[in-house]
Amino acid sequence: MLFSERRRGVGSMLEWTRRDMGDSRTLRRREGHGSPAVGQAADEARTVSRLLPAGARSGCIETLAAFVAGLPAAANDGNPRVFSEAESCFADLTSGTAEIVVNSAGLWRRWQQLDVPEEDPGPHALSLAEAFPGRVAFPIRTGTIAVLLDDDGGPALKDALSLLAGCVALALDVGTGRTTVARSVSELDVMRAVAARILETRDLDEILLLVSHEAKRLLDADICGVMLCEGDQVVMKSCVGHISPTMPRLRMQSGVGVAGQVLATGEPCMVRNYVESDIITRDFVPLARVEKVRSALAVPILSRDSIIGVLEVWRRRPSVFNAGDTPLLLALAGLASIAIDNALLLRAHAEAAERLSIAYGELTERYSVITSAASFQEQIAGLMLVDHSLPKILDLTAEFTDATILFFDADRHLECAMPIAERPGEDQITVLTGLLSKAKRVGDAPFSAPFEGRLAHVLPVTSGVETLGWLVWLGQVQPGERVRLALRHVSLAAGLYCFERRRIARERLGTLESVMWSLLEGELVDRTVAHDRARELRVHIRDSVFVAVIALPPNATAHSADLDPIRHERILAATEQYGLGALVLMAGIRGNQLCLICRGNPDAARSAALNGLLDRLKAELRVPAIPMGLSGLHSDWRSLPAAFREALVALEVARHRRSNPVARYGDIGIMGLLVNLRGKADMRRVGEEILGGLLSEPEPSRGVLLETLKAFFDCDCSQISTAARLHVHNKTVAYRLEKVGSLTGLNLARHQDRVLADIGIRLMTLLDDGA
Repeated sequence: MLFSERRRGVGSMLEWTRRDMGDSRTLRRREGHGSPAVGQAADEARTVSRLLPAGARSGCIETLAAFVAGLPAAANDGNPRVFSEAESCFADLTSGTAEIVVNSAGLWRRWQQLDVPEEDPGPHALSLAEAFPGRVAFPIRTGTIAVLLDDDGGPALKDALSLLAGCVALALDVGTGRTTVARSVSELDVMRAVAARILETRDLDEILLLVSHEAKRLLDADICGVMLCEGDQVVMKSCVGHISPTMPRLRMQSGVGVAGQVLATGEPCMVRNYVESDIITRDFVPLARVEKVRSALAVPILSRDSIIGVLEVWRRRPSVFNAGDTPLLLALAGLASIAIDNALLLRAHAEAAERLSIAYGELTERYSVITSAASFQEQIAGLMLVDHSLPKILDLTAEFTDATILFFDADRHLECAMPIAERPGEDQITVLTGLLSKAKRVGDAPFSAPFEGRLAHVLPVTSGVETLGWLVWLGQVQPGERVRLALRHVSLAAGLYCFERRRIARERLGTLESVMWSLLEGELVDRTVAHDRARELRVHIRDSVFVAVIALPPNATAHSADLDPIRHERILAATEQYGLGALVLMAGIRGNQLCLICRGNPDAARSAALNGLLDRLKAELRVPAIPMGLSGLHSDWRSLPAAFREALVALEVARHRRSNPVARYGDIGIMGLLVNLRGKADMRRVGEEILGGLLSEPEPSRGVLLETLKAFFDCDCSQISTAARLHVHNKTVAYRLEKVGSLTGLNLARHQDRVLADIGIRLMTLLDDGA
């Protein structure tokens, strides 16, 4: 009957607890007025006390009545006070000591030590009797709460102890219900606060720290951490309550540790004892021992059904997370997910806004640059339309860019420098010319190079595949976009200037070529008109002149109309170098012949200058030798056709020469007359037919015989004079002449054979060794 009554009392208590937990406002109204369930339990206790034997009733009634009377206040204050007063009541009933112990995570501990972390969070598997040997354990809640007594007092006190245990259990249920309701209210308040903070803040780190603190507080944990996914790992982003410096830098692979288990399965994971758990790996057991971790609970942080992180709490004391902890932690994880999504969206929005701001600034700056460059370009165009003055253009550019501007022509000669006061010296020009030689290909991009503490920025000035010059900017720092745009405009203007200048020069050259051919080949009337036209072009033929004709390689030219204009111009431009500018009056190309009308006398000095021209042409046309014929000196421009014919005769002789392909008409004498009469006959073949086998004689005999024969004719066919000139005996000369006769088939005693031999030796000497 006693225990059935007790069960009914416990049932009514539980029924009230369930009802009371559903409405927290009812609990608040009842605070300070006691609990009806506790009052009902007191009435039942009095009823039960009347059922006790008379011997036991006298000592117990007062004790139980006093305890039951204080239960409402103790239940309102919480479990610690219930435990404390229950221990006093048990001690009074048994006249000994009493201690209440609680089973937390498999470890029996005194209720005062529940919140004290373990020094060694190792495995524990001790029963109640093993944990507290020599004490009598009386259950309050089977398997979870018990009271340790020195003596159970025998059968007489058993019912009283059972009644007292039931009252304590009821009071604990009431306290637990109050705690649960209060915790629910607190959880709601926290959720509202966290949600409000999420809406207010844009700082992800601040949100994660807030979630960590609130999760640690609400779940009564010692450590809390928020980890986010990076690839196949989770990385700690926010951690509170830790001891080790390793904890905030924690990284876990999928399937490793509690968080790794959540990452692998996508489900919450809870362990009662981290050290001895068999559902997780043991990778982080050393860290758990350092942090004195006992139990852990982790849940996934989800975003659109994918795991983006893990929220985990740890306890250092032996306790077990209950069924209500997981939904709470999941709710916090949901708030963290919202916070992360919002923060990422806000960050993306901020980054986009920043990029737009940067782009706007860049566009504004670029607009300013383009506007400035356009204004500068208009000024450049105005100068070009007025006078095409390159110095004025470079002067404006130097002022606009606040630097020194130089222009080198296609042959890397300094043509203009602005400002004039900052024109570089000869040594500096040499250094700059060396820089220009780095750009060897047409169309090379602009480049920069250090130059005597400054920076040289070089732009090639081109037209199609031809380099017209080089624009050099000398400044202190790398040129900005504004300067680069300006330099490109100036490069284009300089190219147009050079192209226009070259076009005018080409037109003038073309006109001079036409005038020159009229002077060389026209009738007297045509030559007179051409001479007047030449004077209009500021070419005055007053002094003595001569004509030079150079035979260009056949594969280099075909007809002047088909000649590459660039090659044509380069060949004519070569006549202005090597000291020829003051020598050549006119130059022109027709067919494969370059013809020059030169002032002065074709003496050795003039020939040396013309040899320099030949060297330039050989390099330009990539041929080993180029023949040239020079006319005699003529004092009147009217005799230029005769000079031209003389140059052609000399060129014909030069074509057959081997070692020295330059011939002067005045040096070839009677041979010039013969060549003029023979036209285009092969003089070398004529010479070989006359001398015959003598030319096939091996050296040095051949050379000795030719030398003797030449000296014989130079000494008017006198053997004595020939021996004296050659410093040999008369018989030696006679022997050599006899051998020449046997090799050539000529009888040198006959005049006719002597003339043939003289012509043959002079032809070969002229063609092989020069005049």
